Amino acid sequence: MMVIALRNEVDVPKHLNDCACKFLSSTSTLSLSTSTQQPGPKQTAVLTKYPKNQFSKDSQMNDQSRKNSVSRIVFLDYLRVFAFASVLLGHKFYGQLVSFAENPTVHATPRLIVKHLLPFFEAGGAGVVVFFLVSGYIVTYALQRDSAKEFLFKRIFRIYPLYIVAVLLEKLKLYFMGYGAPELTSLIPQLLLIGDFFGTSYTLGSVEWTLRVEVFFYLYIALLRHFGFLSTNRNWLLLIYTISVLVLVLLGPLPTSPAWSRAYITAYSPFLLLGSLFCAREANAISSWQLSGFTLLVFAQYFFVISIYNPRTLNSHFAIMAFILFFFAWFFRSSFSSNGLVVLLSDLTFSVYLFHNWIWDVFQGLARRIPLYFISADLVVLFFLFLFCYLMTTVVEKPAIRLGRYLLKNGIKYPFKVGQVSVKD
Repeated sequence: MMVIALRNEVDVPKHLNDCACKFLSSTSTLSLSTSTQQPGPKQTAVLTKYPKNQFSKDSQMNDQSRKNSVSRIVFLDYLRVFAFASVLLGHKFYGQLVSFAENPTVHATPRLIVKHLLPFFEAGGAGVVVFFLVSGYIVTYALQRDSAKEFLFKRIFRIYPLYIVAVLLEKLKLYFMGYGAPELTSLIPQLLLIGDFFGTSYTLGSVEWTLRVEVFFYLYIALLRHFGFLSTNRNWLLLIYTISVLVLVLLGPLPTSPAWSRAYITAYSPFLLLGSLFCAREANAISSWQLSGFTLLVFAQYFFVISIYNPRTLNSHFAIMAFILFFFAWFFRSSFSSNGLVVLLSDLTFSVYLFHNWIWDVFQGLARRIPLYFISADLVVLFFLFLFCYLMTTVVEKPAIRLGRYLLKNGIKYPFKVGQVSVKD
């Protein structure tokens, strides 16, 4: 199984008095944390609830508040770093971990520890589920301030520029390896992330399927936002999500290919909805019992779909392990403090996801030409990978995101007629 390391961060304004975030609950309004200090025991890390109608529906940020410094939803950075590790270890070092756990010449204690950690790294599967849960949570949060059109416009500039660069660089690598230039009938669907509809081969070492799940979810939840199901009609949200999960089962495997990717949309899309409802739970839009019931439904659907359509992962525990990790991180979210290294790694996740699985052998070739002495070749490859991904994040990803903000801020009329954006995405 391949995984996604999609960077779905959202920055949170520090002010209180000039901003109201109308959210899913009719009994409370959400406002954002006023301090970057460690929250007290009764606070959440990001959100603070206020009584109903304390802020008016039409309250707006003033110009000064738009310029205020921002903080991050810290616990999500830590989760992305875990998923980051799950991706790399699962794709590039899992065989070594298994060998270590089974090596009779190694002391039993470290072998036991590694053995119990293996489900977190198997094929990077736990990273998949964590990323989807994080994405569902953060997208729902972001849509409380953005219109559907603003949200989709931002996501285009967040995902596609770096993704397109990565695909074209991979095609360039294959060209110099003697595979020839790609045909446009194959390349264009790949670049648009619609390859499954045209029977094209997977690209980027077969990892882009998870991006396709994300894009479908963006379109789905933006539609819900447009029709008010995240605001005025929010009481219908749990029912709509429940029906969506059941419909996925009734539709059969999506996609229908007989390969390892069979039914990946059917199996993993509900985890995005589950992450969304965790965000709703913070606003008391749903009860703990309702969230628990939907969690059971998602896993019942997942176990059923895997057993019928993709039994190769029947003996894997990564989905439940990932959920447990996400749940405890969310439950203790006020206990996390910001860390520069964690933020840096969190910012690199999307770039690493796009490049690691196909560029690894290129850096291995470079490492073989360097006299390494006592340095592990894998460490050298990791250094090259991180350095390259940092470059891509700095030169491509972040400028593209800033361009999207600039176009929104200046009232772009095409392809979407949107107003000015008031907060940093």
